[in-house]
Amino acid sequence: MAEKRLKIAFYSPYLTDHLGGGEKHLLDVAAVCAKAGAQVHICVPQAMSDASLDQLRRQLESTFGVAVADFTWIRSPLFDAAFSWKKLNWTKQFDVLYFVTDGSLFFSLAKRNILHVQIPFTQPVSGVIQRLKLRNWHSVQTNSEFTKSVIEASWHRKVDQVVYPVVDESFFNPTHKKERVILSVGRFFRQLHSKRQDVLVSAFSLLRK
Repeated sequence: MAEKRLKIAFYSPYLTDHLGGGEKHLLDVAAVCAKAGAQVHICVPQAMSDASLDQLRRQLESTFGVAVADFTWIRSPLFDAAFSWKKLNWTKQFDVLYFVTDGSLFFSLAKRNILHVQIPFTQPVSGVIQRLKLRNWHSVQTNSEFTKSVIEASWHRKVDQVVYPVVDESFFNPTHKKERVILSVGRFFRQLHSKRQDVLVSAFSLLRK
């Protein structure tokens, strides 16, 4: 009898709005799981049209070089803000639910729930319901040691694993002559994803002194 394939859902509320490092990180993890033989499902909003989904898949493939055909794209009620039994029951079908949080939490009935944190949230997780939601996640991951330290201090929850973003080895060509350059790559804007170039410039100025 054939071995049952692990059924994994990947959900990020950012995926349909941003094409940044966090989204690439999510799809890189999904690609590794697909390569290992798992059934990988990428969640999109229920209201997304077929045309919009096709456009998103093309954008992800051209921007990140991800093989979108390796994934099953599934419309999910998780994008709805309000709690519903429909959302909770929907999660039951999966062996693993991998959630890249925007700071929010929810209950899941998947066999194993993995919470991935990419932002060093300083707002504490307080209140009985929120603490129960946090406990519902079997494993908490972060994208860096810095994020880990902030989350453990603010959420009072042990981070089980740091999963760093994938780095393409082709970028490191030893034949190139090394120069005295500090490079920062990031968008300039004031929202949550701000890369705080002002802090980088100030820090550089202090180092120069």
